[in-house]
Amino acid sequence: MSTWQDRVQDLCTLTSPSGSPYSAYWRGDPLEVEKRLGKFDYPGADGTRVQDLATVSDVYGLTLFFEGADHDKTAREFRTKLKERGVWTVIHPVEGSHKLQLIKATFRIDPTESGNVTQVDSNWIEPLEDSQTTTVGDVAGKASAAAEAAKDAAASSLATVATSTPSELSAIVSSVKSGVQAIRNQVQAVNAQYDAIKDQIDATLAAVILDPLSLAGDIIALAQVPGLIISDVTSKLATYENIASQLTTHGDISSQLTTHGDISSQLTTCSKIAAGLIDNLDGLDDSPESKNEALVTQTFASAILIAATNAITSTEPATRDSALSTISSMISMATDLIGAFDSVQSGFSGSVDTQYFVPVALVESWLDMLAYSQRYLLDIIFDLKAETSITLDRPRATFELAITEYGANAGNADDYYTFLCTSNHLHGAELLRLPAGKEIVIYG
Repeated sequence: MSTWQDRVQDLCTLTSPSGSPYSAYWRGDPLEVEKRLGKFDYPGADGTRVQDLATVSDVYGLTLFFEGADHDKTAREFRTKLKERGVWTVIHPVEGSHKLQLIKATFRIDPTESGNVTQVDSNWIEPLEDSQTTTVGDVAGKASAAAEAAKDAAASSLATVATSTPSELSAIVSSVKSGVQAIRNQVQAVNAQYDAIKDQIDATLAAVILDPLSLAGDIIALAQVPGLIISDVTSKLATYENIASQLTTHGDISSQLTTHGDISSQLTTCSKIAAGLIDNLDGLDDSPESKNEALVTQTFASAILIAATNAITSTEPATRDSALSTISSMISMATDLIGAFDSVQSGFSGSVDTQYFVPVALVESWLDMLAYSQRYLLDIIFDLKAETSITLDRPRATFELAITEYGANAGNADDYYTFLCTSNHLHGAELLRLPAGKEIVIYG
C-alpha cells in the first residue's frame, strides 16, 4: 500500500494554454476552500440567518523555484507565458492534475542573496467549466447552429450530382418524388405551405438547368411542414421517424403512417431505417445515376434530422417520460441513419468520380444535432411533470379522485378535475365515476 511519501512529487509541472511545459520545485502552500453564504440579519432578533449557496472555486497558492545555470532565462520565459489568455494545466505535487487560471504572480529576483534561484509566488483559481454555466437557451442555440451547419453540408453535397445525361436527371427526379411523397403522407389535410414548396420543387426539377442548391433548400423547408402542423413533440418525432422509414424502405407503407401515436409505439418502425435504406439502395453499380440516388436520399435524411431537432427545441414535452422517449427516439433515428449511409458508401468501389461517400462535415452536424437535442431535453427534464400511473382498486368518483390525487381545494378543484379528464381522455360515464381496474395517469 502506498504512503504519502510515495504519492508526493518532487516537482510541480505547469503547461501553458499554448502547450509550453515548465517544471519547478515547490514549497508547501495553502489551499483555500470557501463557502458562498447568504447572510440575513433580522431586526430584533439575535444572530444571523445563513443560507448555504454552495462553494466558490478552490484557490491554490504555489511558491515555485526555478534553479540551475539558466534559471533566470527560464523564469523570464515563464513570465512571458503567464501573460497568455486561458487556463493552465497544473500537476500539483500533492493534489494532482487541475485546470487553473492565474490570479497573480510575483517574481522575486535577488542575485545577491539567491543568485542560483528565482522564486515565484503565485495564486491560482480553479475556474468553473463552461458546461456548468450553459443555459437551456444556449443549448437550444447550439442545436439550431448544428441544424444550420447540416443545411449547408447537405446542400454542398447535393451540388455534386451528375446532370449530364437524361438518365442522371431521371434518377434525381425519381428520388426527389419518392421523398416528397413520403412527406406528403404526413400532411393530413390540404396545406398551402406544403403545396407552395412542392410547386417550387417541381419548378426546379423542370428547369432547363438543375439548381441543386435551390433543390436542397426546398427539400429541407418541405420537411418542416409536418412539424408545424403537429403540436406535440412526441408526435412530431414519431412523424419524422415514419418519414425516414418510408424514405428508406421498399413498398408502400403509407397505411402505417396516418396516425401520430405515442413515440414508444413507433420504435419498431424506427428500427427499420438502416436495413430498409440499405435494401432500397441495394445493387448500386458505381454509376452516376446510383450516386445521384444516394445523394438525394441523403439530403432527405438531413432534412428529417433538422426538422426533428427543431421540433425538440421548439416544443416542450408534456412529461418526463415523454422527454425520455423523445431522447431514445432521436438516438435511434440518428444512429440508424448514420449506420445505414456508412454501409451504403462501402458498396461503391469504382471510379472516384462516381463513388458516393458521406461528407465528414454532414455526419458531424448530424452528431451535433443529436448531442444538443439530448442535452436540451435533459436540462429541462426536471422542470417537467412527473408521470405516475395508478390502477383503481375500487370504483371512484372522478371529482373525488382529482381532489385526492392533486391535493385540490375549493379554489382549484374544478381546474384539476378538468385536467384529470382531458389528460386521461375520459368521456361519457367516466366523467362522473371510474370503475375498479381503470388505469389513470397522474401528473405531479
